[in-house]
Amino acid sequence: MALAADLLVEQETATVADIARTVGYADPFGFSAAFKRTRGVDPSGFRRAATATSPADSRTGPDRTAPPGPDRTATAPAGPNVWTRGG
Repeated sequence: MALAADLLVEQETATVADIARTVGYADPFGFSAAFKRTRGVDPSGFRRAATATSPADSRTGPDRTAPPGPDRTATAPAGPNVWTRGG
């Protein structure tokens, strides 16, 4: 999934289905489910977070932790780009 994460950030015009095929998934839905299981966020959400956090440094992508999404609650950030899970 590391390659898929890198491709999602580097190839912003590629669809999730394109990335899925590139990394060996015939079914984009299966790819999305596997990506969410390993990364905690779906591929589109990962891409949005990566491009929103640092468009000038999109090569590195996000810090490999997902910012708050629909299934997470944010508490006050402990510092720049640091999120903690709410309870």
